[in-house]
Amino acid sequence: MPKNPKDPNQPPDENQPIYEGSSGETSPTGEEARAVETELRTGVMPERRIGDFGRPAPVIIDGVTRVALENAIPPIVGDDPAATLNAIILSCTTGLRFKNYSAYIDRVFCTQEEVPTHEVGGLSKRARTERDLRRAAVDPDSLKGPTDFRAFSNLYAYDLLKAATEAYLLMECAGYPGPNGDLEGYDDTVLSRENTKAQLLDVFNNRYLVNKTILPYIDTVIDSYIDIKEARDVAVSFCKVSPLERFQPCCVELIWNYWHEEGMLVQAINAISLRFQNKRAGNGRDPLANLELEPLRPISNLFWGYIQDEANRLTIVRRAYEYAHEYGLSLFGKAVPAINPADVRSKFLEAFHNLLHIVSVYYKDQSNRFVVPDAFPLLNALKEVHLILAEGAHNQFGDLPWTARVEMLIQKWLLSRPEMERFLGGRFMVPYPEKWMGIVDTMKTLQGWTDTSVRYFRDLGVYGEQLLLSIRYGNWSDINSTLSAENWATIWRDAVQGYVHSYRAVTGVDLSMSTNAVRLSADSYTQPSVLLNNRLSAQRRP
Repeated sequence: MPKNPKDPNQPPDENQPIYEGSSGETSPTGEEARAVETELRTGVMPERRIGDFGRPAPVIIDGVTRVALENAIPPIVGDDPAATLNAIILSCTTGLRFKNYSAYIDRVFCTQEEVPTHEVGGLSKRARTERDLRRAAVDPDSLKGPTDFRAFSNLYAYDLLKAATEAYLLMECAGYPGPNGDLEGYDDTVLSRENTKAQLLDVFNNRYLVNKTILPYIDTVIDSYIDIKEARDVAVSFCKVSPLERFQPCCVELIWNYWHEEGMLVQAINAISLRFQNKRAGNGRDPLANLELEPLRPISNLFWGYIQDEANRLTIVRRAYEYAHEYGLSLFGKAVPAINPADVRSKFLEAFHNLLHIVSVYYKDQSNRFVVPDAFPLLNALKEVHLILAEGAHNQFGDLPWTARVEMLIQKWLLSRPEMERFLGGRFMVPYPEKWMGIVDTMKTLQGWTDTSVRYFRDLGVYGEQLLLSIRYGNWSDINSTLSAENWATIWRDAVQGYVHSYRAVTGVDLSMSTNAVRLSADSYTQPSVLLNNRLSAQRRP
């Protein structure tokens, strides 16, 4: 027990400070010390200012000096309006999840309610669209213009499915919520500890967007070439020729399609489509020989329309060229011929994986209460990936990812139909978050493809899309403060760690580990398609 400086033989005077830090701070004593002791025993620590995070808090309890350290967690939003962009991206990507899309399509096709014969005021854009699509299901001539439905032959059901999918994507990904909007998927424990949804939207619209309409990144690009007046004229002209306002880009990234393609989503439905047409794929026993989709069920008619529309869908070669253009990623397989791209983002994989490694190190330092994490390497890594993504945002960018997303959403929905489950069966006890996953995994088993669950590929697509959207549309080229980088790491921690874990499950490469203090291992920079092919060869080896 420490001695009383006035009388070493007497117990310490509880009114006399016993511990004094180097900064002149003294530990709490008396009533304050007893209050702190109660807080420690109950697990409730006293609030500390942001500037105090990571500093020791000396406390005297029963004459014993105890020091508690707290993690250095940066504030969210606060003086960083750029952090609100992450809330918008999370809202958009959450709205585009398959379960929301499936529920929307079910309402369009299956809702049994009277179609109003007159305009109903006060309906939201989504409600009006659903109403009009249901009206089209009854009367194909009720919709005119670019979404004119005509019941030619038996293709009408698939035409309606395709139009409804495009309408859904347009509503969910185009534009930003206004001051009275809402944030789907909002998590106030991550995005803001003190700000409400309304406050976040107010900061985003009034303090982050330029003229309440344009992203700072887009405005920076515009300012490099034309003045603001001309930019407004360009915005008007874009609106006249495009269903999307290009100054408010769609929250869709092609990497989502890449990982779903590597997860065998497209290959699975292609194999079923061939068998539907009575075509045998390969020699030997056909694993789909018993496919019988009776015409009494709607899936038969929908598959007929899907196959007849093949000429209007993207080919695997077309997607492969754009994967190389935007991310430098390659596809490997029998159906993928050798391609000769004119422009490849050869440095993307190295830069992106280097970013994931740096942010993983940042998380470890942040969890270590004796270390103050350095965010400057993280900021520089974000700038590097941002520049590479900007270089690939040309030509087919925007239009091809949009079309590819529409097609793969339709493929997911077709595979999730009860008819598919009835025919293929599967492992019913596996907790798949989306119904189509079990069908794809069953197809992979029947065809002898990779035995890695499609769930990991889906997670790579979802998390990768969120991370790249936040990097692509953040104005990182003009950010020189580490506050935005710290907030980015805090907000997207679940996405980063989810992507790193799923990448290890799929390829066997752990991006959070390093055999060298400077660089990751060579496998970390190897094309994922090569790693997947190596694992498939090892899987087939006796």
